[in-house]
Amino acid sequence: MGLLIQGGEIVTAEGRSFADLYIENESITSIGTNLAVPAGTEAIDATGKMIFPGFIDPHVHIHLPFMATFAKDTHATASVAGLIGGTTTYIEMVCPARHEDALEGYNTWKHKAEGNSACDYTFHMSVTKFDDHTEGQLREIVADGITLLLIEHQMDMIARLCDHVIVMADGRRLTEGTFDEVAADGAVQDAYMGGKRWVS
Repeated sequence: MGLLIQGGEIVTAEGRSFADLYIENESITSIGTNLAVPAGTEAIDATGKMIFPGFIDPHVHIHLPFMATFAKDTHATASVAGLIGGTTTYIEMVCPARHEDALEGYNTWKHKAEGNSACDYTFHMSVTKFDDHTEGQLREIVADGITLLLIEHQMDMIARLCDHVIVMADGRRLTEGTFDEVAADGAVQDAYMGGKRWVS
């Protein structure tokens, strides 16, 4: 059965407007006024309220082992707190210990979230250990749907693994592109290579 939300102020990236929303199978299928909907549709009066798209929190820590302690939240509690504030998707940072393999750490985080989150989620991955197995493990993680990897100061691995690189420094984006493009960028050379040109 569908859901009709009536009379609210809809806020999108393009602007704000007063209209009704019809939702079917968890997707918005119609926006407008005086919408024709099936008989028996549940209706919510949103008069005087604003209707936003679900927010995405791009960086959260829920399972957070740190110095022999853990974060108090679980995926169940953190996801409900997010939903109360309008967040319908979060991206959790996977941070394995330096002695853990990347795949072992990823599976730990994944299993803690599975079946416990009240909203949508995915992960991004901090790569904390580099050995002969890391590259293959990262390829498995990417094949499982994780496409954002945080790799610091491992130029050889970045060159081999990454189709698209975003370079950050001091909390801001310096540049992005292929590995060769960013390695040739003067700002990247100054920030990370002391002005030297990377030779692959």
